[in-house]
Amino acid sequence: ALYAVELPEVRMIQASPALPRLLGLPPDFLERGFDFRQYMDHVHPDDRERVQGVMDRILASRSDRELPENPARYRTGPPGGPWRHMEDHYRVLRAPDGAPRLLIGNSRDATGETAARAALRQSEESFRTLAENSPDIYFSLRVPQMRYEYISARVQELHGIAPEEFYENPGVFLTCVAPQWRELMLQWTEPMARGE
Repeated sequence: ALYAVELPEVRMIQASPALPRLLGLPPDFLERGFDFRQYMDHVHPDDRERVQGVMDRILASRSDRELPENPARYRTGPPGGPWRHMEDHYRVLRAPDGAPRLLIGNSRDATGETAARAALRQSEESFRTLAENSPDIYFSLRVPQMRYEYISARVQELHGIAPEEFYENPGVFLTCVAPQWRELMLQWTEPMARGE
């Protein structure tokens, strides 16, 4: 949802039709007048202080180097929820003296993305718990880079090589392979390293 906010008044002067849907506002909210204080009513209570801090820094800035986090991330919705995770990319247009005059931005609903990241973290934690309590060695290898992203601590118990050594030198895995199988292992891994 695109928007434009007049500064330093912090008054929204333009918004795409998607913004009222995201905030739970009536479609004619701009005609009724909509300022930052009203906007803050639609920001999750736990995020209000941070969002207010972002706006305060924008208003105090005299150059883009002084701007706070971009994109800004926070939760918003109608008072009481349901809450959406938002990601705002913005730009500040300035007067000749550097004073901020207009904030233009794009507010994107990142709720699904945020939920997917949380599910991925939970899945990774479940995998890690399983791997760290298993008698087997578990690993995750990025191909074709042939870079270990994870290897369980069990490798040190079985082969005497710390997991950190695998991260620093992925080729160390060959020392874990019986000598008579190393050539075969190289024939199997070399095509992967070439992206085949």
